[in-house]
Amino acid sequence: MIVEADHKHMQKAIDEAWKSADRNASSRDPRVGAVIVKGYREDAAHRSEENEGDHAEFSLICKKLRSSELLKHAVLYTTLEPCTARSHDKKPCVDWVIDSGIRRVVIGMLDPTPQICGRGYWRLLDAGVEVDFFPYELLDQLKDMNQEFVDSHRKPLLFNTAFAGLIDKNKNADISQFRGAFGFLSNLELLRTPNRREGWPLGDVLIENDEASAFNVPLELSRAYKDFFDTNYQSERLYDDGEKFMLARNPIAWEEASTLHLKTKPTKYSVHLFYYKEISQKQNLVPSLIKQLVSGDLTCQFAHSMCMHMVIATSDNKLLLTQRSPKPGYQEPGLWSCSIEEQLHRHDIEVGPENAMLAWGRRALREELSLDESAYTNQNLRLLSVFAEADRLNIALATFAELNIDSRALDLHLDNRLGEIEFGDWEFIDIEPSLLLREVFKPKRSYHHSARYRLLLAHLKRFGQPKPRELRRFGAAAGS
Repeated sequence: MIVEADHKHMQKAIDEAWKSADRNASSRDPRVGAVIVKGYREDAAHRSEENEGDHAEFSLICKKLRSSELLKHAVLYTTLEPCTARSHDKKPCVDWVIDSGIRRVVIGMLDPTPQICGRGYWRLLDAGVEVDFFPYELLDQLKDMNQEFVDSHRKPLLFNTAFAGLIDKNKNADISQFRGAFGFLSNLELLRTPNRREGWPLGDVLIENDEASAFNVPLELSRAYKDFFDTNYQSERLYDDGEKFMLARNPIAWEEASTLHLKTKPTKYSVHLFYYKEISQKQNLVPSLIKQLVSGDLTCQFAHSMCMHMVIATSDNKLLLTQRSPKPGYQEPGLWSCSIEEQLHRHDIEVGPENAMLAWGRRALREELSLDESAYTNQNLRLLSVFAEADRLNIALATFAELNIDSRALDLHLDNRLGEIEFGDWEFIDIEPSLLLREVFKPKRSYHHSARYRLLLAHLKRFGQPKPRELRRFGAAAGS
């Protein structure tokens, strides 16, 4: 509960925030001030006070006070919710606060960054720290002070005219009906990440599987399914009719939420194969099924096997390209991809909704590349897109993994495990804007049908949207 004595310290924190380093026009870093009060002593700090990028709470706790006597049972006033994640394995501010023994935190506003928003608040409460918030009239000052920072996380990303036009030009008939939606070739984005440069950490994605709602073939298609099953029983090994998992509905993510919630349900391999090989070829059904998923009741009325496509970046800024195995039984042999691939499995779901997505990603790295935990950091495994592969009635996830090892080490590692990996060949290319765009719009390789879409996502993550001048060589209007 806010009392009269709090007001001067909250205003002091706001005044301190204004001292944060001036930003250039393109910067979206917030201005943040923090004040710690114990007894009659008041100490303050602001973001980047000593070193660029240092958070205000970190500066105050670790650089100015550095004393358990001055911190234990103290009160912290901070204009922005303490962060819960930092890059390069830095300890987040919420952990510094909890470990210092601070008894109460008064927060100006929640961090609008989707990966943080609300998580710092709950972490403090779970640790037994008392939490209050600045009153509304002070919140207005903070919003005005950090309007660019707030807008960067709450307003949708608007593509420039040249880029939007080039994307629409490259949509095929399966998704061209969805004007304004982001997509490429036959791949249609179902869910826009609040920040394309970040995506969601896999640990912030929940997977809730509805065991009681298994997908079965509807009555009007049951005869066609039976004929398909009988005809393909031997050739497609339908006697091993295993369990698959599909997305139950088009996910919705609130800009202010820190987590993404995916709902899945089980189906059978034979049912998935029936929709992939039979129904996806019946063009009169595909548009209506995709439209129901995108702009209808958002439920998925076709079976599929949800697959993770994980783009791999090495520590020396290289991207791994893989070529599909030419061995019999592998789909689309010889085509190139920019990722490893792994389907959702019962083992992932059994670890629980909060851990399933991360378990899935870690398993993909282990089973497809034979990499253990030393090769990556969990925080650097990110979900970039949930998308429909409309031409084959499938739904997939595009993820991005930044490894702690360089391309030479990974190349040697793969050479030593030729019998364990499932792709036939691999190459590394530089993660460089013009090279990625060339592979997307004027490819030199024969790519898997969604690989160029994922290369485009990799460009957006690393470099943001391309400028009009970068796109002219690929057919964008010169005057856009």
